[in-house]
Amino acid sequence: MNKCTIANAEAQAKRTTFKESLDEIIRKGAQQLLTVAVEAEVKEYLERYKNDRDKDGHRLAVRNGYMPEREIMSSSGPITIRQPRVDD
Repeated sequence: MNKCTIANAEAQAKRTTFKESLDEIIRKGAQQLLTVAVEAEVKEYLERYKNDRDKDGHRLAVRNGYMPEREIMSSSGPITIRQPRVDD
């Protein structure tokens, strides 16, 4: 191989590594934004119904952990999420 071919291969490898790193940053950012949005929605829902009680005085809407992790597809690739559970 000549120097030009080696330099081109190294430049291509750097571009690929940079693109993969950038894609991973975008996926993680999307995952974090989605997590924050869903948690805020659950918090707002529970706050809205915090005074609703059954005949025994128990709250009708309560948190109940998380659903099993699952992947959803986004434009930046698959994102793993944990969906909060709410019993209502």
